Amino acid sequence: MLKTIKVLTYNIRHGLGMDKRVSLERIAWIILSTQVHLCGLQEVDKHNPRSALIHQAKELARLCGMYYAFGGNVKAGPIAYGNAVLSSFPIVSYRNYPLPGTGEKRGLLGAEIKANGKRISFFTTHLGLNAEQRLEQAGRIREITDSSRGQVILTGDFNEEKKGPAVKLLLKDKSLINCLPNKGSVYTYPSIEADKHIDFIMAAKHCKVRSAKVIQSLASDHLPYLVELRL
Repeated sequence: MLKTIKVLTYNIRHGLGMDKRVSLERIAWIILSTQVHLCGLQEVDKHNPRSALIHQAKELARLCGMYYAFGGNVKAGPIAYGNAVLSSFPIVSYRNYPLPGTGEKRGLLGAEIKANGKRISFFTTHLGLNAEQRLEQAGRIREITDSSRGQVILTGDFNEEKKGPAVKLLLKDKSLINCLPNKGSVYTYPSIEADKHIDFIMAAKHCKVRSAKVIQSLASDHLPYLVELRL
């Protein structure tokens, strides 16, 4: 019976590393090396010329031996750009929820997952650059997560730090907890000399954080953040 689960959130910047080279293999290696169960990925391409027309979520799933779901928010014909979920457990269903705001379209990708008899509602998102819009987007996310069944886990690049209004709204009433290490700080951006915590993993309040750490890598401009939860 599954007692703990490893969760990763990672803005992969379509695999563009700090050396200006696009490599999904480097992203896949990080995922495989962590032996993670669930991944929330942001800035994922589908059939985009800048990333060799690859369906990146599908290819990462193949490289890692995982199931996947993709939610495209910015679309132009066959080209799409958005969020993805990778899971070592079968994905029962998934849905991409559009989020409010102007400018670049944003979304919340939700996947229903059955893990050894446990139902997990797993979400990933990438909030906007404008503080007012982020707050509105967070309000919509709360509506969705509050009405979800099973154990809720929310991941993403929130584009603001833990004292930001959108983050505070998501944690309001303690329906979700911010998954943090017992000691030390969490800095996920930029990947070189990181000094900002803008990538988050949140979980239902009855979950317990067993461990949490930032993984050092130059495969993107963000650092991956890994948490082990006791369900």
